[in-house]
Amino acid sequence: MDNNNWSDVIVYLVRYGNPVRLGRVRSMGRETLRVPPVYTTGAAPLRILLRPFGSKEGVELDPITVQPGQRITLTVQNHLQISSFFILSR
Repeated sequence: MDNNNWSDVIVYLVRYGNPVRLGRVRSMGRETLRVPPVYTTGAAPLRILLRPFGSKEGVELDPITVQPGQRITLTVQNHLQISSFFILSR
């Protein structure tokens, strides 16, 4: 994940409305966050929730389905709403 936001960002995965924290990425930083294997099985889509550190507000990105072995590349922008991701298969 590349964080181009002026704030540190907390990243969550959301399935069935329940957020699970993946980690924190510092402002202007890059981190590799691991998706727990339980989230790569089943057909239920996931959403990525981005929340600036210290804020109660955040943005959920479009739903995705991740399969084992795939990689999500996420770029967070200053305006969280225009953050983007894509999925790579091995």
